[in-house]
Amino acid sequence: MLAATQFWDGLKSEEGLGSAKDYDKAFQFYSLSADQNYAPAQNALALLYWFGKGVSKNLEKAINYFQKAVQQNNLMACCHLARLYEDGVIKETEHENGRLLRQKVVGINIPEPDPSKPYYQVQLFIYHLEKQWKADCQVKMGCNLLNQQPKQGIYLLLEAIHLCPSTEAMFQIGLHSENTKDEKKAFEFYQKASNLNYEKAYPKIAFCYETGFGTTINLIECLKWFRKAKMEKEVERVMKENWHLLSDLLLKT
Repeated sequence: MLAATQFWDGLKSEEGLGSAKDYDKAFQFYSLSADQNYAPAQNALALLYWFGKGVSKNLEKAINYFQKAVQQNNLMACCHLARLYEDGVIKETEHENGRLLRQKVVGINIPEPDPSKPYYQVQLFIYHLEKQWKADCQVKMGCNLLNQQPKQGIYLLLEAIHLCPSTEAMFQIGLHSENTKDEKKAFEFYQKASNLNYEKAYPKIAFCYETGFGTTINLIECLKWFRKAKMEKEVERVMKENWHLLSDLLLKT
């Protein structure tokens, strides 16, 4: 397909794959492909107009090309356009249109690239990038639904975890479970997020180990996670309040 080939040639020029970056050439290739209504090229061309790479900045043209790509369910274009609405760059009914676009993203299927096709490695990179962006939308929508429609909110957060996995989604499920007094579930998801180095979860998992929230009390683990969170005052507090118990534990090891 000529349009696809032109898009990949544009991407190689933009990213400097095999040669130096050349935004002018990227613009030319993307334009040829976009004129054939190829959605990935329309999205890429919109970004060049947005940031002024290879062409003068032109927000109106960027929005126009994003909208064309959105009409073909291009996931990246939906995310970019949603951001423009939510940031107030596009003035009409920003938040509502941003929400609808993110709903559209959640419903878009992301097919895994075929290893036998040309440019497989680049397609694989885009595939993983799209999965991350879709998961981010699921997290944002899931968090917004947790108070009024908790089942739907949790479903979207779990979908985000399945897709990436998303440590932010793990943390948000933990937070919601803590607030609804589901101790074991809170500990489970705080632990998952912590083990994947999600720093916001460190104080939470330390609290669980200190108080026995959803697990057995383990002061050694508590101190470990407070230290990872760089919360030295909490480390000092726990050691001061539990000095005799910690001394006994250290003697046994």
